Amino acid sequence: MMHRNSIILVLSHYRAATDRPVTPPPKPKRRRRGTSSRVCGVCERIFSSRSAVRRHLVTHTGHRPFSCTVCGRHFSLKGNLMAHNLTHSGAKPFECHLCPQVFSQRCSLNRHLRRTHERGAK
Repeated sequence: MMHRNSIILVLSHYRAATDRPVTPPPKPKRRRRGTSSRVCGVCERIFSSRSAVRRHLVTHTGHRPFSCTVCGRHFSLKGNLMAHNLTHSGAKPFECHLCPQVFSQRCSLNRHLRRTHERGAK
């Protein structure tokens, strides 16, 4: 787990490199035992693994090193850029098994399933 002082150090280096103001994270509250290695030291969100916490920490810096070559939009995670690229290619690999609808992103298919096909959907 990254401790508060380590996070402040990372954020101060980021500020020096980018000239963007960065506020230090608040002091963390007490947590349940056994989860400390899977908790973000900045926002206290709990994750399923330490690697997920490390991936998440970049969201607090605002650093977005991955950019789309088509539209120039920037992303903090490579996977998000790859999912975004499908919107430009026209590829729609995610098919609804209940109707003919197709989607470029899995999250769009999941939203469709919840809103359209779940019991009680309007």
